[in-house]
Amino acid sequence: MDTHEVVLKMSDKRIHNYPFLFITGHDKLKFSKKEIENAREYVLNGGFIYIDDDYGFNKDARAFIREVFPDRELVRISSDEEIFSSVYEFKKLPKIHEHYEGPPEAYAVFINKKIGILYTYNTNFSDGWAVYETYKDPDEKRNLALRMGVNIIYYALFK
Repeated sequence: MDTHEVVLKMSDKRIHNYPFLFITGHDKLKFSKKEIENAREYVLNGGFIYIDDDYGFNKDARAFIREVFPDRELVRISSDEEIFSSVYEFKKLPKIHEHYEGPPEAYAVFINKKIGILYTYNTNFSDGWAVYETYKDPDEKRNLALRMGVNIIYYALFK
């Protein structure tokens, strides 16, 4: 199995060859009309998009999701949602880094009762997935982030 990262533009039709897309970063998140249309088609055909606000693109991530699905609501979900217990059980969402005050939040767009887009804010799960030297997160935080990642990927692939 090839475990190398694949980076594609959202307009690339090859995204349909992958069951899971991951978006993270800082600052601006901008997409063209073609990219929005391809993302919508991708999710409606069973693809899963996970967006982790690593700091600074909350407003743009929400705008992107609204553009992809203007007819669907981005709903706040709690740790009671199946994705947070698909492999490892979480009683509450873990917070890996403190970029914003307040608790971590998770939002979803549902397609036929299944999450098609998951958006996490104020959690920074993906920071916990980086090599230790990048952020020097304690093992406890990295373990929580990795377990949450397992849940997200398992849900995306098998639910």
